Amino acid sequence: MAFGGQPTRLTVGSDTVGSPYHDYFAPAWSPDGAQIAFQAHTQSDGLSDGMYVMNADGSGVTLLADSTPFANRPAWTGASAPPPPNQPPTAAFTSSCSALACTFTDGSSDPDGSVTAYSWSFGDGGTSSAQSPSNTYAAAGTYTVTLTATDNQGAANSVSQSVTVSAATTDPGSSRIAFVSARDGNNEIYVMNADGSGLTRLTNDAASDFYPAWSPDGSRIAFTSTRDGHNNIYVMNADGSGVIQLTTSTTSFGSQAPAWCGTRIAYMTDEDYSPYPDVYVMNDDGSGETRLTLDNASFDEFPSWSPDCGKIAFTKDPSGKDQVYVMNADGSGAMQLTNGGISKNSHPAWSPDGSRVAFSTDRDDVGNSTEIYVMNADGTQPTRLTVNTAFHSYDSPAWSPDGAQIAFQANSVPNPGTYVMNADGTGITQLADGFYYNRPAWVGQGASPLRPSAPMRIKTRTAAKP
Repeated sequence: MAFGGQPTRLTVGSDTVGSPYHDYFAPAWSPDGAQIAFQAHTQSDGLSDGMYVMNADGSGVTLLADSTPFANRPAWTGASAPPPPNQPPTAAFTSSCSALACTFTDGSSDPDGSVTAYSWSFGDGGTSSAQSPSNTYAAAGTYTVTLTATDNQGAANSVSQSVTVSAATTDPGSSRIAFVSARDGNNEIYVMNADGSGLTRLTNDAASDFYPAWSPDGSRIAFTSTRDGHNNIYVMNADGSGVIQLTTSTTSFGSQAPAWCGTRIAYMTDEDYSPYPDVYVMNDDGSGETRLTLDNASFDEFPSWSPDCGKIAFTKDPSGKDQVYVMNADGSGAMQLTNGGISKNSHPAWSPDGSRVAFSTDRDDVGNSTEIYVMNADGTQPTRLTVNTAFHSYDSPAWSPDGAQIAFQANSVPNPGTYVMNADGTGITQLADGFYYNRPAWVGQGASPLRPSAPMRIKTRTAAKP
């Protein structure tokens, strides 16, 4: 019977007063559930003592063997039919690649269960346990991608495919880099095509203009200027017209280093606890100013948005040493990404696909030369991109909109200025000259703020750090 259901009588014997005594007991099912064995003890009634079998509906009662009453309990082989052996899953996936970025869609199946675990190897040292992950390769080439699928009983199966990726061809007429140069005697903002052509000066005043940051659609540029006697944030059209002041700071540090995402601008200012800056956000019309970081005794600086505007990477200096942190866009959930010990790790720049963060560090020559590194967005797999045995300062990484290249500023080298390289560190090419106070910003998302290098000082403002 089902739980709580009506019982059904299967065996039938004489049960009137004075009829022969009988006792049918110890039932045991066959493995397929079609029959029931039982023990009989009777004083006649047509059956003798022994072990019997009948169909599951009570019909076809048959003596199997004589046995001693109450000393026997029938038992079939196994309590139930043995299960068939587990069949392993079949691992399968498809891929789709654009430039250096690939997405992988799982197509695995299991004939007698379910796939419960996935292990991906992308062929470049990267791995994932997601069901359908994505991966951005650092360089063009052909990579072998392997998926291992594991089912709910621990059986596994693997499949491998090759994917070929290549750097996207960038139209220099539609991709532009804004940067700072004092080539005309004053720090001004310039713009050029991604190949270094089409150089155009945007600002032209006696103040210092620096820290450019493109709006996501490339129609405007936010920047810092001292034109009101303090460091404040302004916006202008991409041709340099229509300048509007957004902040009105009067503190020693002021408001600096804007980073644009959607309709919001993140920046750093010491308005609440001078001279220690915190990270703030505001609407791109200057309204809705909100403080995000609250650690008054540290420098929280140089915000960089994730492409979805959901997180902000920034520089913080616990124990006086810059480290890269990330937090939610509302300031919650701050987490340290770099752990450089006595080295400085700063000036983060989020890749356009959100999977990696570029930054500068002196971890290979503490207190001296700085290099450009990239790491995963969770802080794992830091990888050095630039190499130079002579003293130098490579800083201010800024991703191209397609993630295939990184621009940066080179100082303390024979030819200082704005350089560009492939995302794997190869193909370094100088685009423009410049000295110290340059910060390249590529049109679209991916621009990274930069604190001025030590030899450069603006007389009308306090430097971010001594």
